[in-house]
Amino acid sequence: MKATAQYIEELSDQLSNLAKQHEMHDLAYLLRLASDEARANAQRAPAPVRAPAYEGLSQHG
Repeated sequence: MKATAQYIEELSDQLSNLAKQHEMHDLAYLLRLASDEARANAQRAPAPVRAPAYEGLSQHG
């Protein structure tokens, strides 16, 4: 989830800058808000939990 939030942050930031260049200020503002929210979500996201590997179990039963 953290990687997804970081991707959304970066993409929103890039789109916001592009919207600014084309004088779409309202869109740029909304995209900046999305980038800020994604950044906050990325900072709050817990680290991924990995299940322990069980060597004694066979995948084929």
